[in-house]
Amino acid sequence: NTRADSVLFDRLDISSRAVQGHSLGGGGSQLAALQDPTLKCSIAICPDDGRVFGRKAPEALSPSVPVLILCAEKDSEAPPKKFAWPDYHKTGGTKLIFEVKGGSHSFANGPSGDGRESDMMKGAFDLAVMCNCLSSLLSCGACAPCPCACGVMNGSSGNARANAPRGVVGD
Repeated sequence: NTRADSVLFDRLDISSRAVQGHSLGGGGSQLAALQDPTLKCSIAICPDDGRVFGRKAPEALSPSVPVLILCAEKDSEAPPKKFAWPDYHKTGGTKLIFEVKGGSHSFANGPSGDGRESDMMKGAFDLAVMCNCLSSLLSCGACAPCPCACGVMNGSSGNARANAPRGVVGD
């Protein structure tokens, strides 16, 4: 934003910042909101607080930064009753939580709402991840067909299958 040769030069309003993360990143986005009350919002997707690594969860979460928590009913990696709902109740400020019926930990990986890690594993995992990252960069965040023949990813939106309903989350 401050480098004259950057495509972002003078194009970002750095006074309007938000954070978002998935899994441990979702927990991290909530920690960022605790440390930086100037954030406009925090979005935590399937948040995990890191206790599996011996990290102690904070007693309270942000009293001022608005928080959106997205979680999934069938998340076995960060079960919502263990992580998302307690986080929601520990958040002191404006908050909203959505629990996706039937969703897994990877529900946010595609527009069908039921993205599963196993779908990604059907092809060559490393190639699929590289393909998704590459198409994200090439498309600048817009949905674009996967430029490789891995057959697993569907553009930057994740691992949706060709027959998945578009614009639908959960049931």
